Amino acid sequence: GVLPSPLGRLMALIGVAQLAAFFAISRTERWQFRLPPLVIAQCLGIVGLMLLATGSSSQVFMVSMLTQGILAGVTFTSSLFYSLCAGGPGGRRAGPHEAVLSSGYLLGPILGGLSAEHLGPRAPYVLAAGVILAAIAIETWMLRRTGGIRA
Repeated sequence: GVLPSPLGRLMALIGVAQLAAFFAISRTERWQFRLPPLVIAQCLGIVGLMLLATGSSSQVFMVSMLTQGILAGVTFTSSLFYSLCAGGPGGRRAGPHEAVLSSGYLLGPILGGLSAEHLGPRAPYVLAAGVILAAIAIETWMLRRTGGIRA
């Protein structure tokens, strides 16, 4: 029920927040090799997705879009950084990194569309929040298994 012009402005907030996240991340190395900054961004994204699933005002949607931009900026930078810092020849994990990203670009719209069709138009946001929760669990498990978590 959002008109095209306000919807465009709302969608632009994702890019604004993503740009701000890229800028902030480029100014520090405190996030590197630490799980909490990544998980904080992911939890913020989950909150934003749940606001999208349940909200009804433009202000709520604005906050939601900003959280999605922060989430995108932090997670993209982190995933690219870690894939390029992996052991072995430089960029050895860049291919698998891109494959995982591409699988999300493929499966996200398919599964989101199916959930919207069968469960309602806001179901994809809940589905996405579940995917992020699963990612947090997998990240934590992998890092604990390898002893790579730093507070």
